[in-house]
Amino acid sequence: MKKILFFLSSLFLIAAVSCNKEAILDDEALVEQIATSTDKEVISTASLPVDIQDEVAHYNFDSYVETVNYVTNAGYEVVMGDEETIYFSEAGRRLHSARRHFLLNKFGPCGGKGSWIKVGDLSQEILDYVAANYPNATIKLGKEKNDVILVLLDSKIILVFDLDGSFIKETAGFHHCPKFCKLVPVTDLPSVITDYLSINYPDAEIKAACRKHDKFIVVGILTLDGRRVVVFDGDGNFLFTRP
Repeated sequence: MKKILFFLSSLFLIAAVSCNKEAILDDEALVEQIATSTDKEVISTASLPVDIQDEVAHYNFDSYVETVNYVTNAGYEVVMGDEETIYFSEAGRRLHSARRHFLLNKFGPCGGKGSWIKVGDLSQEILDYVAANYPNATIKLGKEKNDVILVLLDSKIILVFDLDGSFIKETAGFHHCPKFCKLVPVTDLPSVITDYLSINYPDAEIKAACRKHDKFIVVGILTLDGRRVVVFDGDGNFLFTRP
């Protein structure tokens, strides 16, 4: 009887491993199909399935969606503001591709996409700081990236800590590494940008700004309705906004 159970268990394990390999291979092939397609259609972020929007907002909270491409009968290519590229099937499942992740993200200007940290795995120093300074807030997720730890609160505020758990700053909307998006002091933003924000977001507080590739100026603001990322061209002309 034990031999039979062992035999059946082995068959089940082999089948599970085989299915998992097939799923990985399917993901690789589907990512390649989407990434190399010549029939990509640029769509709005609002056109993404809600499940994808929610997942990106949660797990990629330290950036924002820059562009979205859709390939019929294949899936979605979501390009983030930090240039991490995420792929989803048409059903909304995040696709995993070791090769593309290695090529696209490992050697990026920020050294990769970082690693998520569950709330229970955050250091006691961070938990104590949040409890003392944001007593009404709930921590949603943490992420270690670029030698800092980022903590997302339910208010969509992002707190930045060093690896020892010491608080560095509070920001909103995004937190890109300085090598990739050069930090711009809020007081140094051109008047064309501050005037635009004053008119369109009169109650907003500017929390962060950076210049990306000397082509775009990215500004993170905190409004009464939550955070927003507002992107301008190099001359300060408005381009688009993201939640």
